[in-house]
Amino acid sequence: MLAQQALDRAYQSRDIDAIKRLTAPTHLAIVPYFPTPFTVEQQFAVLDSLSVDSFDAGDANVRAVSGELAIMTFEKAYEGTFEGKPLPARVFTTGIWIKGEGTWRQELYQASAVVPCLRSRPPRSS
Repeated sequence: MLAQQALDRAYQSRDIDAIKRLTAPTHLAIVPYFPTPFTVEQQFAVLDSLSVDSFDAGDANVRAVSGELAIMTFEKAYEGTFEGKPLPARVFTTGIWIKGEGTWRQELYQASAVVPCLRSRPPRSS
């Protein structure tokens, strides 16, 4: 989770060097505010259009698939804009992290907008 927090802070501060250290060169981001999946280079091209005022990540669920591959899921609340439009208030995220040369780097980040308190809803009756 520390690597994800560092990556979130790097995007918030537009720290391209830190983003490069924490993402794979083939990184792909699939988020509600990009029109299509974006490569890391495409993300850098629009980074000035992203303004993250604050974010709050919930508890992460990390599943080690192997010693070099982990899948992380968590909910995140955002405040900010992309190209002047508000970011979704809450997203559910999945990140795929790969360890190479002793360093964990994110390969894929996918976020879907969700309704707040989705998990606290009672089950539907049939």
